[in-house]
Amino acid sequence: MNTIEDLRTMLAAHADQAGAPTVARSVAVRVRIQQVRTRRAAAAAVVAAVVVATGLVALMPGFARVPVAGLPGEVKALHFTYQLADTEALEVGPDHDQIEVPTPSDDGQWGVVVRGTGLGAGTATVFINDEPVLRISGDERSALHPIPFHAGGHITVKATNAPDGGEVSLGLYERTGGIAGDAVSHAGRIFPATYGGASLLGGEFGDPDDTVVRYSFYASGRPIVVAPVCMDPTGMFEVSYQIDGKTVGSGGCSADSFVMPTPDLAISQLWQPDGSLSPGRHTVKLVAMRRDGSTNPPEHVAVLMGIAVYEAGEQIQVGATKIDEITEHDGRRWQLDRVIPISKTRAFSTEIATGDRPALVGYQTCGGSVTIRATSRELGRRTDGSTSTDNAGGCGFLVGDQLLAYDTYDVALETAEDDLARSGNSHGTFDGALVVYRPVD
Repeated sequence: MNTIEDLRTMLAAHADQAGAPTVARSVAVRVRIQQVRTRRAAAAAVVAAVVVATGLVALMPGFARVPVAGLPGEVKALHFTYQLADTEALEVGPDHDQIEVPTPSDDGQWGVVVRGTGLGAGTATVFINDEPVLRISGDERSALHPIPFHAGGHITVKATNAPDGGEVSLGLYERTGGIAGDAVSHAGRIFPATYGGASLLGGEFGDPDDTVVRYSFYASGRPIVVAPVCMDPTGMFEVSYQIDGKTVGSGGCSADSFVMPTPDLAISQLWQPDGSLSPGRHTVKLVAMRRDGSTNPPEHVAVLMGIAVYEAGEQIQVGATKIDEITEHDGRRWQLDRVIPISKTRAFSTEIATGDRPALVGYQTCGGSVTIRATSRELGRRTDGSTSTDNAGGCGFLVGDQLLAYDTYDVALETAEDDLARSGNSHGTFDGALVVYRPVD
C-alpha cells in the first residue's frame, strides 16, 4: 500500500476500531481462533484426549475453553487485550517433565501465560526458542509474556523438583482489537494514556496527504516528553520536530506498512525538550520534508504522521543521568526497586536473589562501552549480554535483562574489549550504577 486512495480505503475499514480517539472498543476474537476451537472440538470426539510421547505429554483441549486449568479467557497486558487461543498441559511425573509446542506461524501478536497446580516448592520455567522468559512455583499463574513477532520456533515448559501429581498448564493468547485503557488512536496506531510513568496530555494524527501535524497543549511546568510518528513506506520523506516554532531536532520516517492486523503502539521514539517548559500554552509540530529538498506535498504517496505529548513520570538522578522510576519491558510495567553504585572500575559484579518475583536490571555508566551479563545459578547459563552504545566517553543508561523468579544471579559489568582497543587505553574504567526494577503488578 503506497497510494493515498489505498490508505483512505484502509482507514475506512478500520473506522470501527479507531473512530473515537479516546475510547477503546472490544471486538470479537479473530475468526482463526474460532476455527481452531471448532477443529479441536471435532477431533476430541474421535480421538483420545491425551497424547503421550517420550518425555512429553500434551492434553488436547475440549469444548470448554474458558477457563481452562485456571487460565483466563482474556488477559490485559500493558495497553492491549489478548484472547485465549490454545492450551497445552503437563501432568508432572517421573517420566514427564516438559511440554513443547510450536509458536504461531500466522500473522498477529501473541503471548503466553503459564499456570501451576500442586507444584509445591518445585518450579516451571517457560522457554521461547530456548530462551527462558517465565518461571512460577506452587499454584501461581504468570503474567503474559509477549512472543517476539514472527518468532517461529517453539515454546517449551520444563518442570523442576515438582512432586508427582502436579500439573502445568500453558495458554497461548492472541492480541485482539481491544485496547486496554484510553488512547488516542488512528488506523490501528495508538498513543496510550500512560507510557511507562508518563501521562498523556493529548495528541493528533494527520490525514494521509498531510505533511504538517501540530498539537497545542497546556504545560504545568513539569518536564514533557514528545512522541512523534511518521510512516512513509516509500522512503521519500524525513521529519523535523518543532516546539513553539523553533526546530529542536529531526529524524527519519519509518518504512513500516500501514496495514495492522491488530492495534499497535505509535511510539517508536521519544524526544524531550531541554529543561522544563514554562507553565502555559505551547505547540509542538512535526513537519515532513522530501529527502531531495523539495517541499512538495505527497503525490500519490501516503504518509501517515502523528504527534503526542506526555507529562514525564517521576525520575531520580543517578550520577549524571536521570532515570525513570517506572519503565515498560516484556509486556509489563516495572518500578525502580534499588540502585547499586559502581565506583571507578573495569569490571563490577554483584549477586541478585530474585525471590518470588522477577527482576529487571538496567545500568547507568560513564566512560565508554560497557557490557552486562547475568548468570543464572538455577539454569547454569549466562545471558548473551547487552552492550551500551556510548563510545564517546559520556554517560548513558540501558535496560538489560530480565531475571527470572526463584533464582540467584551473578550480574557482571565490564568494559568492552573492542572499546579498550580503539582507545588504546588498557586501563580504561567506568563508573555509574546498576539499577534493579520489580514488576508494578
